[in-house]
This record gives sequence, structure tokens and C-alpha cells, in this order.
Amino acid sequence: MPQTTDYPRHYVVAVLRREHLDAARQELQQAGFADVIVHSGADDPLKDQLTANLTSFGDESVILQEHQKAWEEGAVTVGIYAADSDHKQKIREILRAHDGLQMMYFGGLVVEEL
Repeated sequence: MPQTTDYPRHYVVAVLRREHLDAARQELQQAGFADVIVHSGADDPLKDQLTANLTSFGDESVILQEHQKAWEEGAVTVGIYAADSDHKQKIREILRAHDGLQMMYFGGLVVEEL
């Protein structure tokens, strides 16, 4: 995620099964969301930008555990930049259509479950 901090500010983050990844990425790109970041597992160095802050929040540590379990089962975590509320909702719709799980939006001051 192209930022200077570990916090994925203004990103929708979700779990996708690998068999849905290509179709979801294609639909997101067709909707104008070209930058789809994919964390493929616990050994993926890019995952640190997602996980570094999850352990410092309350319930988000549970969500981190769920992401790690999903990685062990072969799923991936995706991150998509949402410039505004409309983008956030469109991303949510696309990910839901592809069985997205554990969807969260990392706002400036809050983490919102989608």
C-alpha cells in the first residue's frame, strides 16, 4: 500500500478465496480501482502493513487471527484504496459479489467493519 505508515488509511481490506481473486480484481479494475494490493500469506512481507496495527486495536486482533487462519486455508487478503464513501461502498459490493469476508475500512480515526 503506497504510504509512509503501516496503517492502511483509506483502504478497504478483505479476505478472498484464491479462486475468486482474479475475477474480483478484474471487476475492481473495470470499476476504476486499478491498485489492488494482495497479501498472499503470513510469510508475505507486504502483510506487515495490514497486521502491524491490528494487534494494537481491541477487536481487530481477533480479525488478524481470522486473516491468518484464512491464509493457512489458502485465501488471500486484498487492500483497495477508497477515496470516498461512494468508492468504499462500490468496493464492498464487488467484494461481496465474490464472497469477500472480514471486510473492513480503515478510516482516518476509525476502523469500520463492512
